Amino acid sequence: MTGLERALHHLARLSAYLSGLLILSAALVTILDVVMRSVINRPFFGANDIVLYLLTIGVVGFFPLMVDSAHHIKIEVLGSRLGRRGVRLVEGFANLVTLLVLAGFTWQFLLRGNRLASFGDASQILQLPVAPMWWIGAGFMALAVVIQAVMVVTGHSQRVPVGQTLDEYERRR
Repeated sequence: MTGLERALHHLARLSAYLSGLLILSAALVTILDVVMRSVINRPFFGANDIVLYLLTIGVVGFFPLMVDSAHHIKIEVLGSRLGRRGVRLVEGFANLVTLLVLAGFTWQFLLRGNRLASFGDASQILQLPVAPMWWIGAGFMALAVVIQAVMVVTGHSQRVPVGQTLDEYERRR
């Protein structure tokens, strides 16, 4: 594994940890809102806006790890019939298609963020601008694109499983 691949691997894991914290925070805000409604008969002002931000960024933030660990949907029907070379060709094509789809998502996230910024769109209650949410999502998607691009260029389709550290993975190879 090259230095670039190691750095991208660590960035993917870091984005997943951050995303996990964001999703946990969204759950806590939701629980606090429910408790406040039940106990003091008042909602947590702006809870929906906060949860929208936290969940949107939190879910998209897992994409780099998904790509880095190859936990995306993979269909391996033809593997035994194509032979080793055929499998490599199919994997290379699938990796290229995945790269193009992720790049398309990134582009659309940026366009959406720019469009929302030009209109000055904001959340309903707290009036938070929504464009930054899309730009942050585009940043996470761009990291996934870079990871996938390295996979396409190097031809390395075997990735570090989520349950293993980088050192464990390299010792087993």
